Amino acid sequence: MPSEAFFQKRLERLQKRHGDTFSGLGWETRTLDDAPLPEICALISDAWERAYGRRVRIAYTPSLLRLARAFSGAPGLVTLARRDGRVRAVALGLPMAADLPPDAGEVTITTGFCTSAEYENSGLVDALLLHHGLNCLLAGHAFSLYWRAGGAPEADRDAPTALRAATVPLYAKALDCARAAHLGGLSFFQGLGLRWMTWRHRSGGAPPAGLAVARLEEEDMEEAAAFLERHQPGVGLRRRYAPERLAAYVNWNEDGLRGAGWTVRRNGRLAGVVYGYANPVGGGDAYFAVDGAVFAPELDPAAVAAALSAVEAAARDRLGCFAVMAPASACRAPLGRMGYLPVRTYRVGAMDFGSPVPVNPAAVAGLLLELR
Repeated sequence: MPSEAFFQKRLERLQKRHGDTFSGLGWETRTLDDAPLPEICALISDAWERAYGRRVRIAYTPSLLRLARAFSGAPGLVTLARRDGRVRAVALGLPMAADLPPDAGEVTITTGFCTSAEYENSGLVDALLLHHGLNCLLAGHAFSLYWRAGGAPEADRDAPTALRAATVPLYAKALDCARAAHLGGLSFFQGLGLRWMTWRHRSGGAPPAGLAVARLEEEDMEEAAAFLERHQPGVGLRRRYAPERLAAYVNWNEDGLRGAGWTVRRNGRLAGVVYGYANPVGGGDAYFAVDGAVFAPELDPAAVAAALSAVEAAARDRLGCFAVMAPASACRAPLGRMGYLPVRTYRVGAMDFGSPVPVNPAAVAGLLLELR
């Protein structure tokens, strides 16, 4: 577990190396309740476009950040740097409800860390992550999870994210091939391959006898929350689900971002819960982001595939989504055999600030976790 001295020593080293660059910057610690969310989201969007162009991406809007607040019930933590009154760097600590003792402290998903254009490759990102880690430690947090684009996991003793535990593929399945190919920038032949895969694994259709997929309604919340807590994957690190928080998530509807959830029942008995949100990408288009898909162990692969197929059809027909995207950390089903294609690989890691539950690679890799 890193100490306050760990962070301070490295910050002093960076200050000596980049003192002139960092001159005039003021550091602030906020929560999602009092942070300047529109300015922060604009900074993140600009940084993303500089790095990747106008590709389909997670909609970092104030609505998405408020959804994280509503789902967890905690305020999160935001670290930012200003110069001349403008935000020049930010790191988001989105709150996540974990199954820990009440006095263990908050858990966050650290993401969105970026700088304005003039500070790229200046060392400010390193300082930002160190400041954010120090802020989490001083706030008494238990641990924070970190998402990064990249390949194989690695251990880096000098990095602010000391534990890079697992690789997580992101899977996608087209629901509207023409829109998906256009928005994904696919070539003609890639588009043909996409159409063939989508035709082979068509969404919707009649489910097997005894299997029913329905919208997650208010009367389902207690049963669904208990099911998610009981059947979620992983050992050690686990999520906590409250019925009222689950209801807030699936009923979310703000600025084009819409939450949704479904129950999967076999012969009347709850056997699965799927939840996610319609992620707007501009021009009235959106993809459906799966944040959690949990199935009872006795549900066979064919039934799981049929359940996901019904969810895909609902995302297309009710939410108007052109595709579904699901990280392997949010859905442990064999998506590659269900018409999903791996489109990107991420690393997930964590920093332990004094968690009462061991934060090790196996625990992090097994945690049910949405991509942010």
